[in-house]
Amino acid sequence: MTRARALVGQVRSSIPQLEGERKAALFELTALLGRTPTNAPRELESCVTPPRVASLIPVGDGEALIRRRPDVRQAERRLAAATAQIGVATADLFPTIRLTGFYGGAATEPSQLTTSLGLIWGIGPSISWTFPNQAGPRARVRQAKASEVAALAAFDSVVLTALKEAEQALAQYSAALDRRQALADAQAQIHRSFDIAHDEYVAGSLSDLDLLTTEQSLVALDEAVASSDASLIQLQVNVFKALGGGWHNEGSATP
Repeated sequence: MTRARALVGQVRSSIPQLEGERKAALFELTALLGRTPTNAPRELESCVTPPRVASLIPVGDGEALIRRRPDVRQAERRLAAATAQIGVATADLFPTIRLTGFYGGAATEPSQLTTSLGLIWGIGPSISWTFPNQAGPRARVRQAKASEVAALAAFDSVVLTALKEAEQALAQYSAALDRRQALADAQAQIHRSFDIAHDEYVAGSLSDLDLLTTEQSLVALDEAVASSDASLIQLQVNVFKALGGGWHNEGSATP
């Protein structure tokens, strides 16, 4: 009985920290909404269910998503202003980006496997990118003034950073989904084990200690699943930020 009470106390000890984190998140949301915590929307204070996104990532043209990012838009506009006199369309300088549901990579020719222009990178569940033939537009920029060349370099840096962040966000999200599924499988197994152990305990064929050990494993897995769900929500936010967001009414999506 003492060990059972200790287990209950251990679980209860985590509640104040969770309540504190919840209040901190509420304060942050109200600040983003331009309100004070006392004027927070009722749905924020009463929310007890983790938010879920019905359609996270649209499959298809990833370039349109990346171009929604404020940093990419700013770099594109600066480049457009700098190159307005030499007839270069900034759209011709973007990489070709595709969002899919597959892993791996491919190259159009075996000789291209070691070149950055030939390899199509596939990282995580849904992004791949390659640079098409941009020799003409880039040559015109390089022949222009130093300001145009600098604007192109800044543009390339911002786009590559955006791609890196998108790849990282999607890779982390994919790994977290795999972990969540593994935890769910383990959780289902331990719940079945606990049901069996409880029946055996009631029948008198299992000791208090054995039942408590099984219950400890059940509580630990339930806590791990809850933590995984919270992590997935944050990773979904990271994916939205990395890809620019704003696609909730567009096209098909992959969960």
